[in-house]
Parts: sequence; C-alpha cells; structure tokens
Amino acid sequence: MVVRQVPHLPEENIIIEPFGRDTAAAIGLAATVLGRRNPHEVMIVLPADHYITNTTRFQEALMSAVAVARRGNEIVTLGVTPHRPETGYGYIHRGEMLDNFGGIPVYRVRRFLEKPDYERALEFVTNGNFLWNSGIFVWRIDLILRLIEEHLPRLAAGLKKIAEGLATGHYLKVLKKVYFELPKISVDYGILE
Repeated sequence: MVVRQVPHLPEENIIIEPFGRDTAAAIGLAATVLGRRNPHEVMIVLPADHYITNTTRFQEALMSAVAVARRGNEIVTLGVTPHRPETGYGYIHRGEMLDNFGGIPVYRVRRFLEKPDYERALEFVTNGNFLWNSGIFVWRIDLILRLIEEHLPRLAAGLKKIAEGLATGHYLKVLKKVYFELPKISVDYGILE
C-alpha cells in the first residue's frame, strides 16, 4: 500500500513492523535499520495524525530541530501552544531558553507529563510554560540507540539481534521472530520520562 501511495520512494526506505509493539520498538527498529547507513545522521519521528496548517513554519521548525539535534546530545521535540485545557494530550513543561533559530525559540524541557485531568490541564494552560506534546521527535540515531540501551535494555537486546539479522541477510526471518518479544512501551514513558 505504501509503494502504491508513494511510488517514487525506494522500497528499501520502507520499514514495516511485523506487529504493533508501541513507539519505542517502532522507533528502535527504524533507528537500527537507518543506523546501518549512517549512525550519526539525524532522524525525525512524525506521527501520522497531525493536521498542519502552516507548512512553511512547520518546515522551518523541523529544520531548526535538526540543527539542534545534529549536535549529538539533544533530544528535540516540537511543542504546540495549547489553546484550551486538553486531557487527551501529554504536556511538556518548558524550561529556560537555550537558543533561537530563525525566530524559532528552543527551550530546555523540565519534564514530560502524560495526559492530566481537567483541573491540571487548566493549570497548565493558565501557567503559560506548558506545551502540548506533539509526539514529533528529532535526534541523532546513535543517541536514541544509546538511550534505548540505557533505559530499555530488553528492547536494546532485541534490536541487536535484528541488527545481526540485517548484517547476515536474515533480516525478515529474525525480525518476525524477535519483534513480537520486544517490550510494548511508548518512547514517552520508556525514554523521555
């Protein structure tokens, strides 16, 4: 289906999970495959359920995020200014300003807070230092793999087996066997929090 919808995309650039194991495993798989090409390259994670009205500004924000992530030690996430209290979204507690790229401010994250109740969401919106977590992440491949190894060792062990399958030409066979056993956890809980 992806090939039909995006026929100009080379098939080797399509990475498919054999089973849904949440975002940490999906991101780890993509980083493992992409890391064989260039482990120091920047990777952007984009959920498929966003509606972007200002595509030019969005592209500028992504390019700023890539510039920050290219340094190698920063996880970058795009926050959305909330316009109402929302209990269905996670929040980012914004810290001090670190940089500015073409008018796009870059802040340190104090902490991530998953889906609050209404009263807490109202406090966040009123405070002004909280953003909705867009789920859009930008980082260097080697950094996210290192963080997976540090915080999710069981996932890291499975990804190493998949990497061995890539190296030996048995990728699909190893992937189907190993992927189902990977822990089912979001990158938000497993790495960011």
